[in-house]
Amino acid sequence: MSTRMTIVFVGANRYNGSGTQATRLYQHSDGYPTNVLPTILNALKVVRKKAATHWESSFTRPDRQGDKEFDFFTVPLNSELLAGCYIGEETSGYGMGAEFEKTTYLETDIQAGWDAETAKNVFGDHGDIEWLYVVNAIDRSISVFGGGYSGDMPADTVGKGTVDPLSYVEDLTEDYQVAEAAVITKAARSLSRIGFPVNPKRQSGRRAAHAAQRAKFRQN
Repeated sequence: MSTRMTIVFVGANRYNGSGTQATRLYQHSDGYPTNVLPTILNALKVVRKKAATHWESSFTRPDRQGDKEFDFFTVPLNSELLAGCYIGEETSGYGMGAEFEKTTYLETDIQAGWDAETAKNVFGDHGDIEWLYVVNAIDRSISVFGGGYSGDMPADTVGKGTVDPLSYVEDLTEDYQVAEAAVITKAARSLSRIGFPVNPKRQSGRRAAHAAQRAKFRQN
């Protein structure tokens, strides 16, 4: 049986980091944490290279004075850049594992400020997903929701709160539990090291720094 999932990337809009948008992908199979978290990690490594290249070409020319240092922990990241790199990392000899669904332009990236229509546009209307992931490049976090088929709409799944990705291994046979738990733990630790912790208990403190970086973009 396929493990269906939705993944949403929240990030900057436009090349200069102004505005906010959310880009949604749907994945029909292999949506469990042991596949998705390592794929997010690999995608973010590619994003870091592309963002650094963009930064160098945009802000180190002589007429830009080269006074702005690239900082992957705070630099505004376009949501479609994130989504595109994820699709690339999830593409194999079988074809694309994840497909683009929609980009929604947001008044705010703070989920509590979204009305029901915005939440539906961001999270979609698949009633058969088992997992839902939100990669937020504003506050630098990855949130994991779901944990099994419930029949809920995605926004309702998110409304129930995050779940520990390690809960995935509970329904596996004992032979697989240790190995699969190790994959999730390793991916989560690696994601935290590059500035995207999984289900952080408190805000990372990146939001103010991100806003400052975004302001530098707009000045140019």
